[in-house]
Amino acid sequence: PITYSSDTTLTRDIVFNGQKFSANLPIQSQFNWKVWRVGYELDLVSTDRFFLGALAEARITDFSVTLKAPGDTEFTSASGPLPAYGGIARAYLLPNMSVTASVSGFKLWDSLAQKLDATGNYVDMDFYATYNINRYLGVQGGYRKMTLTVTLKKDFGDMEYAGVWFGGVIRY
Repeated sequence: PITYSSDTTLTRDIVFNGQKFSANLPIQSQFNWKVWRVGYELDLVSTDRFFLGALAEARITDFSVTLKAPGDTEFTSASGPLPAYGGIARAYLLPNMSVTASVSGFKLWDSLAQKLDATGNYVDMDFYATYNINRYLGVQGGYRKMTLTVTLKKDFGDMEYAGVWFGGVIRY
C-alpha cells in the first residue's frame, strides 16, 4: 500500500470533484493506493546464471483521495481490475546474489479510448538486488518507479511515485 499526506498552501486554483479550491488556500490532502497483483511469469530463456521472461498480470486497484480546506472537504475513491503485461530479467552475479529488472504496464487501446472518451496508461518499473543469507532468509533493496496518467472526458490525473526500497525474503 502507498499512503501520502500533505499540508500545503495552493499556488494556483484547482478543481476537484467539481469544487474549486482557490489559490493561497491552506489545504490538507490524503492519498491511499493499494494494488493486489495476480499474474503469471513465463521464462522464455533460462540458464543456471540468468533468465528472461514475460509477465501477464491482473491488478486489483483500490485508491482514494481526500482534500480538506477551510469550509470544504471533498473525496473520491475508485477500485477495479487493470491488466498488465511486461518482462522480467534476473542474473545471478554470485551464488548468493541476484539482480532483477522488471517492467510492466498497460495502455488503453485507441478504439476503447474513443468509445470511453478517455486515455490512460501506467508503467511499473522495479530494479533490485537480492542477497540470500542462507537457503531460507535473504535481504533485498532496489529502486521502483510507478507512473499513471488518466484522462476521462475533462478530468485529468498524472501521478508518479519513485524511490529506493528495502525488504526481506523468507522461504519455507
